[in-house]
Amino acid sequence: MLLLLFPMTFICMVLMFYLLWRLWRWVRLPERLDQCSQYLWQRLPARLSRRLQQWFDSEQKNPYIHRVIIGWSALLMLMAVLSAHYGEPLLLMAVSLLPLLQISKNQNRFKVKQRAVVKELPDFCDMLAMMIAAGIPLIPAMARVASACEGGRLAAEIARVNQQLRQGVPFAEALHRLAGRYRLPLLNEWTGLLIQGHQQGSSLVTTLRFHSLQMRQQLLNEAEKRAQEAPVKLLFPLMTCFFPVNFLVILGPIVLQLSEGGL
Repeated sequence: MLLLLFPMTFICMVLMFYLLWRLWRWVRLPERLDQCSQYLWQRLPARLSRRLQQWFDSEQKNPYIHRVIIGWSALLMLMAVLSAHYGEPLLLMAVSLLPLLQISKNQNRFKVKQRAVVKELPDFCDMLAMMIAAGIPLIPAMARVASACEGGRLAAEIARVNQQLRQGVPFAEALHRLAGRYRLPLLNEWTGLLIQGHQQGSSLVTTLRFHSLQMRQQLLNEAEKRAQEAPVKLLFPLMTCFFPVNFLVILGPIVLQLSEGGL
């Protein structure tokens, strides 16, 4: 009897999932949910929606980020109602940690990419100045440097800018999008310099080389500043973790000998 029960249960489960999938497709529930989330997303204040997008999608690459944000909001509201009904606030706190973890992961990943862009920017600037000095126009020079530095974060972003230019996006707008995605002062200055040189038609060789030296000096100053702040940041771990263990190892035998001698 058991030999027939397990195959019958498996077949019933498969049929049930198939019928549910067919029902899901028939009512077109995903499309309706997407329309609802897009409607709610458009009704949010512009400042709030921009801030939420920066938290959940810092690089602004996900065109369906409104689904993620509205989905998390609906889930938190449902958990708040259930927590108030059953008197279990820990349920809401546990579910609230999930979007916070996603935001933290996204922000950490974005900071790593920001540091990679800042690190690659001076070398990219030097190579671009060398290409322009060889007589290559600005936009083809950017494309060549991006292909030569393939694998870098900044090269991938410049390749994305070149793709937007081929699609008809103006040069200034494409670079403004790049600067807006990463929100870095050095990148803002660099893109502003390229836009100004492209609009005025002036040579950028001397300006790019000077800007590259200035960026390297600024990065060196920031590295020295972080090195000077390191002893202060290490003070708390030393006081709480390292020094107590040393005192225990050094003073422990002395205390034991004094206690035994006192006995």
